[in-house]
Amino acid sequence: MVTGASDGIGKEYALKLADMGYNVTLVARSTDKLQTVADQAQTTNPLIKTRVVSMDLSTAAPADFK
Repeated sequence: MVTGASDGIGKEYALKLADMGYNVTLVARSTDKLQTVADQAQTTNPLIKTRVVSMDLSTAAPADFK
């Protein structure tokens, strides 16, 4: 799971994990940006699985994590 995966360090970290063959769950507030990163990860390594979770972790309630 990579938080802040839509931009910057989080995005680069997610893409590197994908390149290494890891499945990645991408978490950030912007679904559109996350989907773009997920698409890039799949292009980098078509064998991995990606999951996009749109969530603001700073305001999330415990129930949001289920």
